[in-house]
Amino acid sequence: VYLEGNFRKDITLKELSIRFHSSPSHLSRIFNKRIGMSIVDYINHLRVDAACKLLRTTDWTASQIASDVGYEEIPYFFRRFKRELRTSPLEYRKAFRS
Repeated sequence: VYLEGNFRKDITLKELSIRFHSSPSHLSRIFNKRIGMSIVDYINHLRVDAACKLLRTTDWTASQIASDVGYEEIPYFFRRFKRELRTSPLEYRKAFRS
């Protein structure tokens, strides 16, 4: 729940372990066991999902969307988006609108 409400922020494993009174390795292990992916992958999943919604509902540029969902580096956003959906953000928007 915390990650879903804060994925736009720069979240570190150290910050999460302090917040939830756990060691980073223990927190990572428990998270991966329950969710089935790493914390970093889950945050990226949340960001890509939010980006998809913005691509469908706004005319913002991909760079504006990347920034809004928490990516500081635009090329990293494009790589993560394509890795998760097997298409670029612009191709996603184009396919959704046609």
